[in-house]
Amino acid sequence: MQTVVQNGVFTRHLNLGFNNQLQSGIYARIDKKVEEQDVSRLSGEIFEDIKFIRLAAWRECRRSTVLDGDTACGGQIYRRFKLKANRDVIMEFWSSGTPIDSLTSRRLDDLLLQDGKVKLQSLVGVADGLGLLGQRIAQAVAPDSDRLRFDAPVCLDDAEIGEVHGRRMLAIWWRDRELDRNYLSMFIDADNENQVLEIHFSAPPDDIEQHAGVIVETIRSFQWRRICPPPVAV
Repeated sequence: MQTVVQNGVFTRHLNLGFNNQLQSGIYARIDKKVEEQDVSRLSGEIFEDIKFIRLAAWRECRRSTVLDGDTACGGQIYRRFKLKANRDVIMEFWSSGTPIDSLTSRRLDDLLLQDGKVKLQSLVGVADGLGLLGQRIAQAVAPDSDRLRFDAPVCLDDAEIGEVHGRRMLAIWWRDRELDRNYLSMFIDADNENQVLEIHFSAPPDDIEQHAGVIVETIRSFQWRRICPPPVAV
């Protein structure tokens, strides 16, 4: 696999060899059928920071009455979508609704000033800002080592800092060995109060390869309410 999205969008492990399928084949066949159920117009309601996402290829799963938008408990937000062409391909949006601590926030700001690959120890340093994945990474690091334990339930394939249409973020490619799923997890510094927004794409290994094209097209469609400049080092 290779980096295939241009203009600063990092998708090192997604192969756009299936891009033609977006114009013909299965994705073209569902194009006319999905318009009535296209929930793209509602994408601006997921996070305050997001203005629009192209969701024609996705179907939203049943929402939680506890974690749904403005009614979320403690400001938490969770939205889940399944790919219409393959329900094993999942896209999830998550926000805890609470600020991360000031030390983790400064570390994350410093990290977002970088470009390119991110080392494991840097991820451990901001683990408290990476939600459940951060906890699992911190717990899986071998003592006195810069590697994860060989028996750790998670395996990190890659991590890097990049941009999607002017918003800098951390992207982590990883595998859950217990669930046998591959993930692309994207962490965005929210536009308020040191909060971190999470976007996760996941699927079984063969499925994420097959449907990489539509995942990349979804990422390309992101539009932000405001383009944030990189954090300023203090």
